Amino acid sequence: MRIFAFNEAKACIRDHQFTVLAGSKAIPWDQSQKGWSYETLQKKLTRLGRLHWIHQDYGLFAADVIFSSSSAAASIVNGAPVSGPASWVDESGGEVLRVILEQQNLSIADPTFVLKMPKIGVAANACLASDRVGLIVSAGSIVRAKWVGLDLGYAKLHHRYLLNGTIVRTTGVLGQLTRDVEFISASPAASIVKGNNSNGRSDWKIEGAGETYYEWCLDEKARQ
Repeated sequence: MRIFAFNEAKACIRDHQFTVLAGSKAIPWDQSQKGWSYETLQKKLTRLGRLHWIHQDYGLFAADVIFSSSSAAASIVNGAPVSGPASWVDESGGEVLRVILEQQNLSIADPTFVLKMPKIGVAANACLASDRVGLIVSAGSIVRAKWVGLDLGYAKLHHRYLLNGTIVRTTGVLGQLTRDVEFISASPAASIVKGNNSNGRSDWKIEGAGETYYEWCLDEKARQ
């Protein structure tokens, strides 16, 4: 099994998932880097007892932790946003992760993205399209069945989905997708789900991790 190192942390790819190993060191989140979901994730790992702070300047992973991307892992370790593919280095050979993924038979599983609006009951799941840019929103996703935004942009598409049965109204507010729907990018996918013109890059988040679609795309871009 290949071991990757970054700062004073170690990780591996196990069952196509990027895993930081117990005993790895992490730095507290840099407060000048506000607005990243990685800060929230670091707090969550602390709350769950998976990251234990030994000192105000550093903490240790109390258990192996699976991350949605190598950049999420590197950013938690680093205490600030950083590219995982360019930061993690093969302990034995010295190559960076990006090169290893290109040259070796290694891969990291693609995430599931979710968009939820608990107050009204919206709950949608999506996966990457074949071009790895667009999103496929899954059949059965609960979406807003009424357009509440300005009558422009994706309003006509939302209305068309109601007319052709792609969205079936279940209550006065909510509807359900009757089939998988592929969108060219995250924003139209979010707009149809939310019923208004939305920035899907921040609305869609990785299930369980909280990493936004935008943040995940930074990791994907760094691999290229």
